[in-house]
Amino acid sequence: MKKFRFLALLCAAALIVALFAGCGSSSAFETKPEETKTSETAKPAETEAEPEYEVTLNVAHVQSDGDNVAQAYALALKEACKKYGIKIEIFPGAQLGDSAALVEGVQMGTIDINITGTADYGKLYAPLGVLDLAYIWKDYDQMAGVLNGEVGTELAKGLLDAAGVRILAYSVSFGYRCVGTVGEKNAFTNLDEAKALNLKIRTIESDVYINTMQAMGLNPTPMGFGEVYTSLQTHVIDGYEHDCNTSLANAFDEVIDHYMLTKHMCGPMGLFMSEISFQKLTEEQQKNLLAAAAEASAAHTAMAPEKEAVSLAEMESSGVDIVEVDVDSFAKAVNEFNIKYCEEKGWTDVYNKIVG
Repeated sequence: MKKFRFLALLCAAALIVALFAGCGSSSAFETKPEETKTSETAKPAETEAEPEYEVTLNVAHVQSDGDNVAQAYALALKEACKKYGIKIEIFPGAQLGDSAALVEGVQMGTIDINITGTADYGKLYAPLGVLDLAYIWKDYDQMAGVLNGEVGTELAKGLLDAAGVRILAYSVSFGYRCVGTVGEKNAFTNLDEAKALNLKIRTIESDVYINTMQAMGLNPTPMGFGEVYTSLQTHVIDGYEHDCNTSLANAFDEVIDHYMLTKHMCGPMGLFMSEISFQKLTEEQQKNLLAAAAEASAAHTAMAPEKEAVSLAEMESSGVDIVEVDVDSFAKAVNEFNIKYCEEKGWTDVYNKIVG
């Protein structure tokens, strides 16, 4: 009997131990899902895998890395190139040199692609200058049609043959070029007033730009783009001519007093590529790059109307005096120059295709 009682007590003790062990085990299992949840929460979010690139190209321009026409074009190209396995490395803000240095670098093959206006390459192939004549562009649709048609193709071939620079694609500026000035009294509303003021206006070192400024009654002063802000601030120049979006991107609204809506030019933009770099690519890579350039240009051109409107509103809200002018008075004087200049240069046929 004692033996039986002892065995019963031993079994009861074993049962108690098992129950306690079971409770501990049950507790551990209950916390496990919570631990798993915590672990999953702490796991870093998966990021999109970087595509495998077959080739890397550098893209340079002189404008800042902010919201401006050149950087927007560079970013559009970078995005379009991804799916083709082409990596685009962007160097904004004249990191690889000023405008002249970038043009030279493209010719030499040290710069793969330069994003800029056609005016910069008119120095290598003069007929490109016809695209920068004032008052020839009615709207963005007309410009895109000309650039992507017979005229744009012929001019691109001419530049390639003359200088070894390939235009991968064209786009447009984010607005028409107008005149910004410093000085309370340096505003004008027509050609005669502009002539009377004889303002020193910074422009591009190009025959077309210089002669156009003169026809508009202004005193053209060629100068590197990077010098404009300081020169306005110190009154080395009375003003400059450029589109509103570029003006804001470079903080010119901080120093100018007036912005005259002459709307004289809307210079085309381009992806200018070194032919040396282009020929290093395989045939398939060349085909893909051209496709990406076309896609980027279409996306970039589509941005222009909204960018122009938003920029002008922002310029006005910053305190700059926005001045409406008699555009016809300037256009009449400039058109006389355009016709004569094209006759001298042998560009009359091309000019007529654009304005006709």
